[in-house]
Amino acid sequence: MSVQSETVEIKDTPIKVKERIEKYLIKQKMTKASFARIVGISSNALGRFLGQDEPRGDNQTFEASYLYFRQLKAEKKARKAKKRKMRSAVSDNEKAAEAAAKRAKSLTDACAEGYKLLNEHYFLPFLTEASDALADALATFNDPVKRRAASDTWTENLTPLEELLMLIDFEPLKAAFPDYTGESAPALPFSVAFMELPPPERLARPAQEAAHKTAVEGWRAWTRLVADATTLRSWFGEGKTAPPNRLNAPLTQPPARIAFEVDQAEPKDEKRSAADAKAEIDDVDHTRCCLNRVHAFRSLYAAN
Repeated sequence: MSVQSETVEIKDTPIKVKERIEKYLIKQKMTKASFARIVGISSNALGRFLGQDEPRGDNQTFEASYLYFRQLKAEKKARKAKKRKMRSAVSDNEKAAEAAAKRAKSLTDACAEGYKLLNEHYFLPFLTEASDALADALATFNDPVKRRAASDTWTENLTPLEELLMLIDFEPLKAAFPDYTGESAPALPFSVAFMELPPPERLARPAQEAAHKTAVEGWRAWTRLVADATTLRSWFGEGKTAPPNRLNAPLTQPPARIAFEVDQAEPKDEKRSAADAKAEIDDVDHTRCCLNRVHAFRSLYAAN
């Protein structure tokens, strides 16, 4: 570190500077010659300054050493300021992450009932509890006052799921998830069967198939959800009359899953097993809905 000569007010006494030099040499395990070279003075001048019991201020060592220590202090202060800034940045990031987590939790809490109903009965694989779009869509359902006011216009008492389908605003969800909520099913991203691919290209196929499976099944679940909501709104809107002996929602059969064969590019629909059907009923209390679906849409399920 070179010390530039400058006119400066020196606030230390020569004795104080001498003490700082001696402590610095011991702490840094530095020779006098090295120190003299760093601050830009001669070894003789440094030796005379340190050899005096009461050194004089007219020795070149006094000013050069003072400037050197002042520069060290300024650099140390700058490093501390940089560390404080970095800690502050980390703290700001942590605060932002904490705020995001709180927001996600508040969205989750606000959406919990509606999300549970949607997930259990329709299972939209792209939808999450902490979705802003879901919170917007469930705004009326989550507001007891608005929910009660809306229910006064319905022609009969509805299940919570049916209330949700009557109240939910689908537009925020459509805007947030256009890949899953379009008018037609997602297009197949490839046209060649797995076995027809060159071996190096086969590595990427499982991920492509999984993504397409999620997209198609999500779109089918969404289409079913909208169809049921549309039917319910045609039945229970103000002045409407529901058909006698109607089923409780869900009103349409669960969509078939899709599966890929290694020798075919196009996926095929896959029936659920009877065990799957039983699990769908046993996992949650779907006595009023999915049990009816199994009986009403028996052809969807494969025999054991």
